[in-house]
Amino acid sequence: MQVNVQEFLKERLTIMPVLLFIPFHVVIPLTLLFIAFIKQRVKNKSAATIMMFAAHSLSIRQRL
Repeated sequence: MQVNVQEFLKERLTIMPVLLFIPFHVVIPLTLLFIAFIKQRVKNKSAATIMMFAAHSLSIRQRL
């Protein structure tokens, strides 16, 4: 705990910006970017699977 205002200001102006800058400006945006990338990739794979299944079932129907 800070004993006086000078120690508080020193901690506030030197330590806290580093502790807050890294998570808020680097870690959180990169995590969100990674999640968006994975979600988009899963979405595209599921759409491709549905299209392949539809094309396969259509080719079976045409044979009959």
